[in-house]
Amino acid sequence: MSTSRKQSIVARRKQLIDSWRKFAPELSIGGYTLAQFEAGTEVAIEVRQRLSDANTEIAGVKLEREQTDAQVRNILRGVTNALRGDPAFGDDCPFYRSLGYVAVSERKRPVRKTEAPAPPTANVA
Repeated sequence: MSTSRKQSIVARRKQLIDSWRKFAPELSIGGYTLAQFEAGTEVAIEVRQRLSDANTEIAGVKLEREQTDAQVRNILRGVTNALRGDPAFGDDCPFYRSLGYVAVSERKRPVRKTEAPAPPTANVA
């Protein structure tokens, strides 16, 4: 059974070129010379290289996004804290509430959990 089904297109192409070059470099197969076959199938290598380059670019852009998101988070935090500290607004105003925060007047007091009494133990005599 052939192992060609398990190989990638690039590996199969390389194997065919290597074998063709070794055993019959002057032979024309299926209307292709060895040089024509190499040139005609080079597009698969070029597309894979472009994809690899794009993946590298994407990785760099993702890192840049993470870094800029951290900067924006700091700015957002600063602006929100400034809003809370502004006497005209504070942390109990509609503007603060519209940003997704809970206004002071809407906060609930925490409920303390009381300890449940220990269950009675049975006297085994």
